[in-house]
Amino acid sequence: MIDPISKLVEQVPENKDVIRLLQETNSQFDTLCKAYGTLNDKLDALDRSKGSNALARASALRQQLMTIEEELLTMIEGYRPV
Repeated sequence: MIDPISKLVEQVPENKDVIRLLQETNSQFDTLCKAYGTLNDKLDALDRSKGSNALARASALRQQLMTIEEELLTMIEGYRPV
C-alpha cells in the first residue's frame, strides 16, 4: 500500500500539515485514512482487472471512497489548533 493519505493530500495540498497532524493525533481520522488508502488500492487493482463484475464493484468502491473522503474533509475543515 502506498501512503494511505497521498491521494487525499494531492486533492488538498494546502492542508497537508493538518492531515498529517490529525493522522498522528486522532485515531478516528487515522482509521478513516487507512480505509481510504485501502479503497484506493482496491480501485487501482480493479482498474487493471478485466473481470466481468469489475465495473460494478468499482462503482460500489467509488461510492464508499466518496463517503470516507467527505468525512475526512469535514474533519480537516473543522480542525482548529489548540
